[in-house]
Amino acid sequence: MNQTEFESILTHATRILRERIRSNAQYKDPAAFEDLVRTVLSELTANVAISVKKDMHAHAFPDIAVNGYGVEVKSTRQDSWRATANSILETMREESAREIYVIFGKMGGRPDVRWSKYEDCVYHVRISHAPRFCVEMNNEEKSLFSKIGISYEEFSALNPEEKMARVRQYARTLLGPGERLWWLEEKDHAIEMHIRRFSDLEPAEKIKMRAEAAVLCPQIVAPSRTPHKYDAAFHFLISHHGILAARDMFTAGSVGMKDGMRGGSHIKRQFADIERQMVEAFKYLPSSLLKEYWEKPAVPMHWAKRLAIWMDLADKHACKKWRPSKVLFKDI
Repeated sequence: MNQTEFESILTHATRILRERIRSNAQYKDPAAFEDLVRTVLSELTANVAISVKKDMHAHAFPDIAVNGYGVEVKSTRQDSWRATANSILETMREESAREIYVIFGKMGGRPDVRWSKYEDCVYHVRISHAPRFCVEMNNEEKSLFSKIGISYEEFSALNPEEKMARVRQYARTLLGPGERLWWLEEKDHAIEMHIRRFSDLEPAEKIKMRAEAAVLCPQIVAPSRTPHKYDAAFHFLISHHGILAARDMFTAGSVGMKDGMRGGSHIKRQFADIERQMVEAFKYLPSSLLKEYWEKPAVPMHWAKRLAIWMDLADKHACKKWRPSKVLFKDI
């Protein structure tokens, strides 16, 4: 059976499936619809030398194997042609499936069924417990694989690390100013399972977190009305420490009350009680993290040279009335 003949079977199958789901509401259940697709394909191939594999693992991809072809079954109760599909890693892919297709059951609105080549209807990647493809049966834009410059066949042959690298590269093209990846990003640290509020931390940990965020995000010295100036700091705290923070971690009245004293320049007071911790952070923060947040191709190892880079970045973000390099770290 060649590809044209198999696609003819899929066209015939969708006509039958369309009639059956419109006459029986039980097929709104995804498992029932998948069983129906398997039954219909078996019926249509009963008189030809084609077999529908019946012993597929529950988590196998695709759902159905038919003589060298694969059929992934998707459905939604919504009036939509979109759904989340399988993991990009395809760790349980059926090796016999050379070409993979999607049969999609739209149960919302007027029920309908369509088929498509899998690679043509994958349009995006989303994160649940793992990165997963998204399919769109009305897909009028380029497929995901066209966007990342690789065919589906080539992508499937990559190892897991290479697949993740390709998806990260694609995801970065979607980022807006100041936005960064989170779960997709390569990690050299463990991500906390639970979220803590910054306000609940002990005083010493608050200072340590403020110091690390300040080192990585010199834009916090920008004028108070600067949009999004704390976004990168918040991203760092949630993605690396599981800490949910708000801008008052830097702007609250108690911030910078060195020795319990108020008064003086607010921006100077912000740094008054964290300069020593910032110097320590310059020493221990990994170069990869500094390169990412400072957007630099390389970062020196010595803390004093790192501080000099930070000063230069901070000067560029500060308002014209003051230069951080003129007033900060004078006692270091």
